[in-house]
Amino acid sequence: MRKTVSLLFIVAGLSFAAPVITVVPSIGPGFGSPSDAQYALNALTGLQAPPNSVGSGAATYTRLLGGSVLPNQIISTGDFNNWLGIAAPNALFNAEFGNALYFGLTIVNTAAKFSLSQLVYEDNFATYDPANFTNAPLYFNTADPADTYSGSTIIGIDFVDGIAGNGNDIVYSTGQANTTLVNALFYRGVNGAFGLFPGVGTNQQRLNESAAAISSQPITLTGTYCLTPTPGQGSCAQLPQGSASVSVVPEPGTYALFGAGLAALAFVRRRRS
Repeated sequence: MRKTVSLLFIVAGLSFAAPVITVVPSIGPGFGSPSDAQYALNALTGLQAPPNSVGSGAATYTRLLGGSVLPNQIISTGDFNNWLGIAAPNALFNAEFGNALYFGLTIVNTAAKFSLSQLVYEDNFATYDPANFTNAPLYFNTADPADTYSGSTIIGIDFVDGIAGNGNDIVYSTGQANTTLVNALFYRGVNGAFGLFPGVGTNQQRLNESAAAISSQPITLTGTYCLTPTPGQGSCAQLPQGSASVSVVPEPGTYALFGAGLAALAFVRRRRS
């Protein structure tokens, strides 16, 4: 626990009667990436005082502007190196395993405190992968390390006197319990990605086939967060919420339809890469 005057310039002097929940999508490293930890730190920096881009290389955090991605930007593999749909890329990305879609989060409420244990995440990913994916809400009130305040993924801030950025703010970032009350929360975000289309051929051919399968039907992926009155219960349907939608736009040349389509692709979501 520490005090700071360097954070939350974006909300200094503002007052809200209810939580302001903002969801900020971005494209980052895929599951198992060696760049994941640095990406998370860059994301937390960008979410607190938002420049459009923070960092460099595979760890770069860039706010997704325009609400659309290409299929090859949301394919994550665990068996060969690739980046943005290109197998065995240049040395800057030669240890990466593809990319994932992140739904970053900021919540600010100067009028009342809340806790991480009240946070719920929902999405519509099961719509596109009903055979492999259960679209159950994610609750942040368990013993999972992702459910505590951590400088690597989730930061909580207590304004103490109800005013942000005046020198009295307390930052929770070292494993404090999810029941710790805060006025603001910043979270790198739940992430998800499609796996590879099953088949034969070179790594690049498999990536191309996966992108084509993803493009075989219109896709809009939506991530939603809310705060529930009772930790670990309820859903976001009837509560104030923040959400962001991202449309997957096929590249020219990837419109060919595969008979198996998305049924052969597993969309996986994770709280941490």
